[in-house]
Amino acid sequence: MKSKLALLYGKTKTLIATFDRWGTRKNWLSKGPDKIPTMLLVNVCDTKGNEVAGHIWVRDVTQFLEFTDVVPGERFRFKGRVDCFPKGSDEVDFHIVDFEKVKKLKPKKKAA
Repeated sequence: MKSKLALLYGKTKTLIATFDRWGTRKNWLSKGPDKIPTMLLVNVCDTKGNEVAGHIWVRDVTQFLEFTDVVPGERFRFKGRVDCFPKGSDEVDFHIVDFEKVKKLKPKKKAA
């Protein structure tokens, strides 16, 4: 369980995370494609740099589709609401939903 993320349950927060990779998940609906795109974000932090999750899987990538050229290591800033979902038969886990104001951040400048 992402315990720090759990403390933010139900809240909308501005977060910063690093893109790791694209993925897919099975489409359990009868309509549409067999696989739905997902993306893995790591080092999920608040705007002060405090880590709230080591990683999150973005299940609805709609707000990220304009960034199809993204490469691992690039960072995003976004607003999203913390929600929970069932994990297994008796566990719950937390993720981010309702993404908005998604922006790709400029790379950090290296010290000279």
